[in-house]
Amino acid sequence: MQLIFNLKRKLAGFLPLMLLLLLCPAVSAEAAIQHNQTGLTPETESADCMENGKLHHPEKGRKRPHRFNPEQFKRDLSVHITRKAEFTQEEAKNFFPIFFEMKDKQRALERQKNRTLRSASESDKNEKDCERVLELIEKLETKSMRIEKDYMKRLRSIVGARKLVKAMAADRVFGRRMFHQMTKKR
Repeated sequence: MQLIFNLKRKLAGFLPLMLLLLLCPAVSAEAAIQHNQTGLTPETESADCMENGKLHHPEKGRKRPHRFNPEQFKRDLSVHITRKAEFTQEEAKNFFPIFFEMKDKQRALERQKNRTLRSASESDKNEKDCERVLELIEKLETKSMRIEKDYMKRLRSIVGARKLVKAMAADRVFGRRMFHQMTKKR
């Protein structure tokens, strides 16, 4: 029961992050810094960051004027984090490759966990098989936490604890904002 509670708690805060993780390819830190130097205000920044994230519900017959662009999303995320965490150009250049590498690894584990859960729930598994599935999910979660711990240590050495906390908060805010923006259209 505790495992289910922990899983629900993690998923509640993790859903926007997972949306972000599933949709992000590589972006250059230079592009984020260059975008950061345009002098956008927080109001225009959020509008700019959401521009390509606006989706229209295809079942309602509306066309999607702006297809989701994962590269743009990643650039916008980089700009948002750079601005909110007040990264220097050098910090951003060193931070984002490691940050997105961590996200890629976590995304792969999350996909594996989802595939495992889906296959187990769609078939008639006995109690013993379900126990194995839960153990595997627990191992994947532990591995994800270990990856995050290792990468956070590396990121802290690049930007320091204060800026890393700001970057983590900015990442979460951006992911939640995108999630709400995308689900609002449904």
